[in-house]
Parts: sequence; structure tokens; C-alpha cells
Amino acid sequence: MIPPYVPGHPKGVMVGLVGVYAGAEIPFKIGERIRLGRLANNDLVFEGQDKVSRNHCYIKWDGYKFLIKDSSSNGVFVNGSEDCLPQNIEIEIPIGSVIAIGDENNTFRLE
Repeated sequence: MIPPYVPGHPKGVMVGLVGVYAGAEIPFKIGERIRLGRLANNDLVFEGQDKVSRNHCYIKWDGYKFLIKDSSSNGVFVNGSEDCLPQNIEIEIPIGSVIAIGDENNTFRLE
């Protein structure tokens, strides 16, 4: 079971809630950028996930905040919004946010 989010000092961790990486805790190093997509050259690979693009997005941790750049055709959604993030622009995502990659079948919480 995944523990609930407790606000506090950001940890720089992406917690898998639903999907291929459910239950996983993916830690970031400061300045690290993790690429997500279906192709094997990504850091997190979503093989067989039709709503995840070949090179879907990257997520970066700068020690204080998360930044996401979406380059997909199906979008990245934040906190259940029906509107996806703007494409090809690095956007700051608040700590504690839940992101969906392509659709609700692959979700993560940013801590």
C-alpha cells in the first residue's frame, strides 16, 4: 500500500500510484532529468501502453521543485484536470501533485 502524501520538506521522489510503476518510488538527484515513454531509450519505459507516446515527457527535479516538459500527443494531466499541460514548455508542478501520463492508467505523485 502506498502511504498518503504528507506535506513537508520535498523529497525529490516520484511515487507510482497506478499502472506500470504502481508502488515504485523513483528518487531524483538534484538536477536530474528522467525521460518517460514507450521507447527503450527512456529512463522509465511504458511498453505496451497505447496512450503513452514513444518519447512522452521528461520530469526534472532541481532540489526544490519539479519541472515537466510534455512532448507527447496524448498529454500529461495534473491533479485530475481534463486539460493537459501545454506542449514543449517546461512547467513547474507543485509538490504533492498527482500526474497522469497519457491517461489515468499511469499516475504518479511528486513528493
